[in-house]
Amino acid sequence: MTPKRIGTPCSAIGYRLSAIGYRLSAIGYYSPVGPSPCPGEGVGMARLAERRPGMAHGLHQNLLNEAFVRTPPCQTQKVLKNLLRVAGTATIFDPTCGEGDLLEPFAQAGHRIVGVELHRERASEAQQRMPDATIIASPLEAMRFDAPFADVLALNPPYFLQNGKRAEYTITKEALEYLRPGGIAFGVYPARSAWKADLVILWAKALRDVQVFRFPDGDPEDEFAFQKFTQIVVIGVKREQPLAEPDPGELARLRGFRYRKPDKETGSWWAGGTPPPILPDTPSEGISTVTPPRIPIPVSYTLMKADVAELLKALQSHGAHLDPSWHEDTTFRHGS
Repeated sequence: MTPKRIGTPCSAIGYRLSAIGYRLSAIGYYSPVGPSPCPGEGVGMARLAERRPGMAHGLHQNLLNEAFVRTPPCQTQKVLKNLLRVAGTATIFDPTCGEGDLLEPFAQAGHRIVGVELHRERASEAQQRMPDATIIASPLEAMRFDAPFADVLALNPPYFLQNGKRAEYTITKEALEYLRPGGIAFGVYPARSAWKADLVILWAKALRDVQVFRFPDGDPEDEFAFQKFTQIVVIGVKREQPLAEPDPGELARLRGFRYRKPDKETGSWWAGGTPPPILPDTPSEGISTVTPPRIPIPVSYTLMKADVAELLKALQSHGAHLDPSWHEDTTFRHGS
């Protein structure tokens, strides 16, 4: 692989690295510790445990006070088996992949995996769990992919406010740029705090055939229960071009899945008066299908920030110092 180069010949930061054949050591967001407590797995109830690993570039200090809420693997299996169908081997992209909980079922099914992560320890764990995956060591906003490449976009962004906007909205908006038209996006969001105007409008404009499901009811302390984080799963197909204005009827339908204080007239916690269906245990009637291209779209990207460890690792395989002429011009020979 020949990396594209930006700036001075010796700049490792300026190298544009192909995600196929070159992987950086990884970093990641928060994730709970321990095995999945999903019903039927015989594990019992698990609690989220906050962990505070070191950050890649000293960025986003506010994340140290916010927990990343993983998607239990049993719920991801329901999405994979019952909400979408992939006709072939697809490229699956998660922009905040944590320890790989959302991606691992897709990796086990033989799909290509690309993840972006902020915290080194979490992504190192993801890389160990999925040795063939490409885990990129960078905050999403500190890098750029060269073109849309993903067949499936898997989203479970951190649940917090970022510069006055929900991180769920800003991360979804940016990540959708890397999903090719006709690809499938699915997101896991808290219906109470995140499923609001900006995010709803984004989905209504950018995607079609949008369906909404909710986690099943259960013990509020169980991570797979709706009562824990009021999580919903939203899934849809990316349009060729986003709509200038969303369809009013579709917008109203999607807004109806906001979870808030009960309405005085209806007593419903759901803005539309009716809850979304529970995440199904069997294939959905409106299952979304994606057909990956015969030749996978190459995954290449530009890192705009890198720490010392990343620079040193990059210099092991890239840089002007590896060129034979560099050695020729910089080697001292006695008597010459």
